[in-house]
Amino acid sequence: MNNRILILVAILFSAFLGLSILQSSGVHGPARYRTADTVFNGFPVSKTAIASHFEKGFTTPIAIRLAEADAGRGPATAARCRTCHSFEQDGGHRIGPVLWNVVGRDIATGEGYRYSGAFKDIEGNWTAEALDEFLLRPRIWAPGTKMGFAGLGDEAERADLIAWMYQQADAPLALPEPSADDLAAFEAHKGQGAHAD
Repeated sequence: MNNRILILVAILFSAFLGLSILQSSGVHGPARYRTADTVFNGFPVSKTAIASHFEKGFTTPIAIRLAEADAGRGPATAARCRTCHSFEQDGGHRIGPVLWNVVGRDIATGEGYRYSGAFKDIEGNWTAEALDEFLLRPRIWAPGTKMGFAGLGDEAERADLIAWMYQQADAPLALPEPSADDLAAFEAHKGQGAHAD
């Protein structure tokens, strides 16, 4: 009886060890890293993953939402992020980089912080649009990120947080103005909604 238990334990341990080796080697990684259907922010991502990111339909452009945003509600949302990030001027890096002065900063350029490859190869800077897309679904926007946060699905909540993040800076930038394209898309969407009623 004892030999059977030992054999069973050995088999289970071997199976666990084998799966661990496959996972760490990347051979058995997510499909989006094995098939490059398309490239998103410089990373190969499956079309299925991209579709699921955008399948919610129309999103009101962030510049329009920021005009109505309440930055005073930003700290309540930011509280979810404080385990990994600090937002204060004299705050230090935690698991993630300090987010003081993040708006307008080049992506993956926080002094003294070592970013993962998920961010190093993404070009551009942290604009309102980039923050909005990243906060919606971090793992789709930056494939391979180690950040465990699933994202903020609520448009108004993201806008409130971003409006507040604009204020967390030595010299806060002005909130972006809606472009003609933003306004046209918003009006067209409102028009479609009116026809549906």
